[in-house]
Amino acid sequence: SLPKTYHDWGQEIRAIFALNDVNPYEKALEVIHNVFHEKKRRGFTLPPYFAGHNDIAFAGGYHRPRMAFGPFNYMLEHHCSRHGFELNKYYFGKPVKAVFEYVQEIMINKFGQGCFFMVGDNPRADIKGANEIGWASFLTQTGVHQGPENDPENPATMVVNTFADSVDVVLKIQKEKLYL
Repeated sequence: SLPKTYHDWGQEIRAIFALNDVNPYEKALEVIHNVFHEKKRRGFTLPPYFAGHNDIAFAGGYHRPRMAFGPFNYMLEHHCSRHGFELNKYYFGKPVKAVFEYVQEIMINKFGQGCFFMVGDNPRADIKGANEIGWASFLTQTGVHQGPENDPENPATMVVNTFADSVDVVLKIQKEKLYL
């Protein structure tokens, strides 16, 4: 919660970071709303909002995928729009292209030019990011994605049963390249 006795707290809050799942949502929304309201009332610039990712679901220890960070971000966006707050938001996890570019740059600097493969279970995060940078992608059926078919919105290069299956395919591709 916000300090009630500190008269200039509104000037001191320069950014809001949400790096892990927000729990409980309503408390976090209330605090962010109070910061934005007080900043706007005093004529200060609203702080930017940084979030680790915008995933809707993730695979957990349950039969169905669990809600991730995305729903909170969507609620915050709606809340800000409804109350006239301009939300300057920045996401820096998958599928943000800059994350994939950073990994690619590190790998090229360390190992030289090569082929890049992304293996993931979430079409909206893992596969979308790989597609946007031009990597080959493998969609596994062991997490968020459960069906045998490819995702229509973010199709992978190939759908495989497990991570191990994707490794087998990559090794086969690389072996065939050696003998061409």
